[in-house]
Parts: sequence; structure tokens; C-alpha cells
Amino acid sequence: MSFKDTRNYSLADKLKELNGMRVRVGIVGKSDSKLLTYAAVNEYGANIKITAKMRKFLHWIGIHVKAETTHIVIPERSYIRSIFDNKKVFEKLRKKIQPLLKSVLNGGNDAIDILDFIGLQLTSDVKRAIADMKEPENHPVTIERKGKGKGLLVDSGRLTNAISYEVV
Repeated sequence: MSFKDTRNYSLADKLKELNGMRVRVGIVGKSDSKLLTYAAVNEYGANIKITAKMRKFLHWIGIHVKAETTHIVIPERSYIRSIFDNKKVFEKLRKKIQPLLKSVLNGGNDAIDILDFIGLQLTSDVKRAIADMKEPENHPVTIERKGKGKGLLVDSGRLTNAISYEVV
């Protein structure tokens, strides 16, 4: 008895679609510069020189900076790189991709579906990192301004809502 393969697809063609394609995770698309600055400062930290105008503003909001203090140091709170540097995240992702990869090999899904799945999963992981971050703690004035119960990087939710992915 012989069988004829009636699937109408070329695995090689499907895999060629992926050649050179990437998944970008983070703040993708257009966003305002204020949010991008906030995102970068939290991801990498910052050393901000205090100007006379800034010193007056800080005093006005209740942060009394000593005259000899010349910079404000905002510590790094990596929410993207911490995910991409975590081998456990990628081991979990590899296990979740296996059934989808089998489906692609059997003609059930397009190869691009794998990239979409990776984007969705990593976006979810980054958002969870933002929600779960516990240290380094915020300044007491920041905690007072935000109120109790909000996450370290959560204020209005704009950063979390801006996290997405794109396949390029």
C-alpha cells in the first residue's frame, strides 16, 4: 500500500520566509519622548546633574537636596534585559515552541506563527517583570507620591501598556 502526500505546501518555502526576520520586544512603534526617556532611565539607570531650577523644584515637592549634592542617581531597574539575560525564560520558551514547530513541520501552521508566539510570550514576560520588580526600592518621596500597593515601575500603567512586539 502506498500513500500520496496531499499537503500543498513547501516546508523549504515556509522556512525561507523566516530568513532575516526578527522579533523586537519593548516599546515599538511611535511613542512620546517622555515615555521613552522614562523607559530608558529605568532600564539603564541615570546620573542626572542637578541644576538650580531642578533644586528649587525638588525643594518645592519636598525633596531637600544638600548644597554639595550635584547629581541624582537613579538606579538601573532592567525590565527588558533581565528577561533576555535569563536562561530559564528561554528554556521555558523553547519547550512551549516545540508543539508549534511540529505543527509547522506538518503543514498546520505558518512559520511566521512561531515568531508571533515568541513575541507574545516575551512581551508577557517583560510586562510581568515590570509588575514584579521589587528592588532597588523607590525613593520615599516617590513611594509617597505614587501611594502604597503600586509596583516599583508602575505608576499610571503607561510603560506596561506600551510594551509590545513586532516581527520585522
